[in-house]
Amino acid sequence: MSAVFIYYKAPAAQEAEVRQAATRLLAAVHDVTGIAGELLKRSDAQQDGLHTWMEIYRPVVQPDEFLRVLNGTSACTALCALIAGPRQCERFTPV
Repeated sequence: MSAVFIYYKAPAAQEAEVRQAATRLLAAVHDVTGIAGELLKRSDAQQDGLHTWMEIYRPVVQPDEFLRVLNGTSACTALCALIAGPRQCERFTPV
């Protein structure tokens, strides 16, 4: 089993829109996969006018399939339209 961490930056001025879009994405992913994601926002102030956001999904049994489903949702497309730069994905496994 894995944990999937996805992080990205988005304009601080669009915080409400990003929060709504990310919440819709988490709900869509849960509906399809049964995995309840968690949404976090970096708590320290950003000098570049961007907030760092993170989605955490766990436990993920098949990470490749999970990411295919996640990235294929229309909710992901809507969120990606709001962010600055790419969504970075990291996978971790328990030791």
